[in-house]
Amino acid sequence: METKRLVPAAQYVRMSTEDQQYSIANQEAAIQTYAKSHGYVVASTYADAGKSGIEIKHRKELRRLLHDVTSGQAQYETILVYDVSRFGRFQDVDEAAHYEFLCKSAGVPVRYCAEQFDNDRSLASSMMKALKRTMAAEYSRELGIKVSAGQRRLAHQKVEFHGETLELPLPDGPGKVLKLTIRPAQERIPIYLAVLGPKNVALAGEIADGWLPVFFSPEHTAALRAPLEEGAARAGRSLDDFRICPSVNVMIGDDVDVARNAMRPMLALYVGGMGSLEQNFYNRLVSSYGFEREAQQVQELYLAGRNVQEFPRTISRLIEMRTREYMALPHADSARSSDTVPA
Repeated sequence: METKRLVPAAQYVRMSTEDQQYSIANQEAAIQTYAKSHGYVVASTYADAGKSGIEIKHRKELRRLLHDVTSGQAQYETILVYDVSRFGRFQDVDEAAHYEFLCKSAGVPVRYCAEQFDNDRSLASSMMKALKRTMAAEYSRELGIKVSAGQRRLAHQKVEFHGETLELPLPDGPGKVLKLTIRPAQERIPIYLAVLGPKNVALAGEIADGWLPVFFSPEHTAALRAPLEEGAARAGRSLDDFRICPSVNVMIGDDVDVARNAMRPMLALYVGGMGSLEQNFYNRLVSSYGFEREAQQVQELYLAGRNVQEFPRTISRLIEMRTREYMALPHADSARSSDTVPA
C-alpha cells in the first residue's frame, strides 16, 4: 500500500509579551494536531516572541517568512498559523490581506488551524476571515472609544461620539444626546480597566487611571507591568499616579487548611472551566507564570466533570502562587504576614 505523501509546511507563531494569552507552546501544539490530521509535516518554524501584531516593522520573523516565500527560497508548500489574530492585528485589515495574498500568489497558501472555517476562497470563508480580521483590529480600539465615552458621561458632558466604529447616538436611531442629571461627588471620576490580555493592559497604561488585574502574582510584577509601561510610553505619560488594584480573596477562620481549601473551587472554575478547551484566558495567564502543566491538568479534570476535591495536589501550587497566611497577633491591632505555606 502506497504511503500518502506528507506536505511540508512552515508554522508561524507569535505572542505579544511574556504574559501573552496565547503561549507559543500552545500554538505549536494546536498546529501539530492540525498538521497530523490534514496531511502536513512542519518543516520550518518562524516565531515572533514578545512582538505586537499591529506593525510589521517589529516582526522580524514574519518579514523573514515573507522574504523566503516571495523570493522562492521556501522549502515548504503551505503556512500554518494558529488563527487570524496571530497572523496580525493590523489596524488596516487590508494590510493583513495583502501579506496573505503575497504568499498565495507565490503558491504557498496560509491555513488557520484553530478557526472554524477552511481558508478555501469560498464566499463563506472569505466573509468569516474578513470579519475576524476586523475584530482583531478593532477590539482594543473599541475599548478605547468606550473609555472615552464613559469619561464624557462621568464628567457631566453630553455623551456624543462620532468615530469609525462607534456612533453615539445612532445616526438612524430614536436616541438623542444625553448627559447625567446628577453631579458626581468627584470632579473627575477615575477610569479603571479590568482587562487581561497584554494589548488591553497596554491600553490601560495609555488611557486609564488604573488597572484591575485578576490572579495577580507579585512574583511576576515586572512582566505584568511591562505592557503598562508600553502603553504609558505611547501616550507620553508617567505611571507614578497609576493604580494597580488586584482582586484579593479573603477567608477568615482558625484552620489554615480549611481557609486555603476554600480557594480551590474558584480557581478550578476559572482555570479549568471558563471558556473552551482552546480559549481560556485565565488558563493561559497562570500558564505564563510557569504553571502550564498544572493549568492543563486542572482544565482536563474540570472539563471531564471531576470533583475539585479529587485533584487537590494539582491545584495546590496555583494556590501557593497567590496566597499568603496572615496570623492575628494576640492583644494587638495589627497582623503579620508569614511566609507562603504549602496548600
